[in-house]
Amino acid sequence: MKVQLGNTPQRLQVNLTRDSAFYADIINDDGLWEDCTISLQLGIQVWNAQLDGEHARFAIDAAEVNTVIESGQRTATLTYNQAETIVWARGEVFVR
Repeated sequence: MKVQLGNTPQRLQVNLTRDSAFYADIINDDGLWEDCTISLQLGIQVWNAQLDGEHARFAIDAAEVNTVIESGQRTATLTYNQAETIVWARGEVFVR
């Protein structure tokens, strides 16, 4: 997915599989991620990306994935926060 700040939130689909970890990597084509937080909110659960240079990585273990699946939450929001929160994408959680 290509995301551009300031645009209308894009459509998001998060696929989760019971008893499996979740991995995602967002690459900043313009350089390094600095002084920001990138979060994926799934219902009431919030996962923050680990920032490493141009990469914002989500690496969520299977137990946390199972918690989201068992909660029945099926909404997902991807946000960027640097002094203010910007919603990059909204959508649904699908369980495989």
